[in-house]
Amino acid sequence: MTARTVLGLTAALLLAASTPARADGPVPRAFQSLKPHQVVEQIMAQKELLNLTEVQFALLDNLSFAIRNEKHSYTHQGGKHHNTQHIPMITQRQAYEQALAVLTPDQQARLEALFQAPVLNERAPRRTLIAPHGKP
Repeated sequence: MTARTVLGLTAALLLAASTPARADGPVPRAFQSLKPHQVVEQIMAQKELLNLTEVQFALLDNLSFAIRNEKHSYTHQGGKHHNTQHIPMITQRQAYEQALAVLTPDQQARLEALFQAPVLNERAPRRTLIAPHGKP
């Protein structure tokens, strides 16, 4: 494991331990189709708008790196290798919460206001065309 991975995982664990659980539902709609590390990268992309400091940006970068390189892990129960259970990886929501923990309350409010706006790339509902029957 590289030093960057260890640092990123340490930062992620510290943030997870210090972040209170938020019960206000899923991630914003703009993030719902993204992988967990991409959620953090989308927040990093708003560096200018959020006025992220170099330290905040570095923490978010390490968090994204740690999430992106997270390995699948399993536990063996009862000493038998065929009794395995997958240990869940970081979810979108956890990645979002950990990224929010890096931001100040003012930055969090700006970010949430930015991504609570309707998604502009959404498709409009399809309209059905009614073809006239018979001769005109």
